[in-house]
Amino acid sequence: MLFLSLSSLSAVFFTFLFFVASSPAALASHAALDHGIFARSSPETWTNAQRLAAGLPPLAPRRFKRATPTEPGVPRRHAPSPSPSAHVKHPIHLAPVKTSYTGTLQARTVPGNSSLGFVRLSSSGVTLGGDNASRVTFTAVGTLPFSIATVTGGANEEPSFLGAVGKTAIASGSASAAALSNVVQTPAHARPTSSTGSESAIWTIDANTRRLTALWVNPDGSHVNTVLAHGASAGALVLTGDVDAYNRAHPDAPVSEVALYLVSN
Repeated sequence: MLFLSLSSLSAVFFTFLFFVASSPAALASHAALDHGIFARSSPETWTNAQRLAAGLPPLAPRRFKRATPTEPGVPRRHAPSPSPSAHVKHPIHLAPVKTSYTGTLQARTVPGNSSLGFVRLSSSGVTLGGDNASRVTFTAVGTLPFSIATVTGGANEEPSFLGAVGKTAIASGSASAAALSNVVQTPAHARPTSSTGSESAIWTIDANTRRLTALWVNPDGSHVNTVLAHGASAGALVLTGDVDAYNRAHPDAPVSEVALYLVSN
């Protein structure tokens, strides 16, 4: 009888502990403890389950980028393109073998093919004019974009490179643009440099007409249809993905499409 009495007392005791642990006060205490743990940590370090429990959206999947020894990084060839290649819009005859070119660059209206002047590179940027045009040189082969360098006057003189500067993505429907400028040399298919947002190896040439086409690479590595445009009021040359969208955003400084041609002289 004594053994049965002790068993009965144990059962009553554990039942009592269960109800105490399950009481609202006990649950609130545990919740407060969990909240204190979350509060002491940054939401960025929480798991998705913890974020959902706190009423926050889940984190987006992480994208890991391959480290590169030099700047800027070269995107993978299968990077998505929001629009067709510029070669689709303007079919060109590419040089089948490595070919070197030298001359000056003339800007012409599209359509109309009327001359707007010749490109001059200086430390302050790119301008168009009838005099003092910069002599440039470059080597082209196939579809590989190349850099355009100025012809230097001596062995110790560093060349300038005709490229563009812009840290925002350009695309159809976007008012963003990259301005043609004197830039540092960058590799083909490179993203804009993190320091200045510049690219130099963006050019291809039609071997028959000698028309130059630019192919800008966005910060995410995507290649976009690129239009070269000229602002009559400011005299600037820019690259954009949509002339109409750019003009709607800049009604006081509209631009129109132009083309660059290599002129041998």
